[in-house]
Amino acid sequence: RILGTGPGGDLLYELRAKHAEEQLDGSIEFTDVRFDYSPEMDVPWTVNADSATILPIRQRVQLRGHVRARSSQGFSDSDTEIRTDYLELDPERYIAETEERVQIRIGTRSLTATGMLASLNDSRLELKSNVSGKFVP
Repeated sequence: RILGTGPGGDLLYELRAKHAEEQLDGSIEFTDVRFDYSPEMDVPWTVNADSATILPIRQRVQLRGHVRARSSQGFSDSDTEIRTDYLELDPERYIAETEERVQIRIGTRSLTATGMLASLNDSRLELKSNVSGKFVP
């Protein structure tokens, strides 16, 4: 279990994993990962992945393999799920980003795209290319 703190020292997130191992370059590799923002941050997202790496300098979390981000209060205040094979989180800025293919479900709507930039704290989503979707009234 890793606890990440923000610039003021307050608890920002918790990363739980089945296994963690520090690498020679100072990064930490994790397997069977769950990432949650602290309840005080009011960012109701949970991210699961097969593996993750926390880089020592940039403090970004790189998630790989069956990445699934979920929120019951996501975009448009609807149940939201994002699926991809790779997702990079910037916990302090609440940014999730990928250049990979993503599948997004927002309520009854579903979208696919290549590349995404999501602001998890203010519910903004930018899809980068090859966007297609299904909208049910």
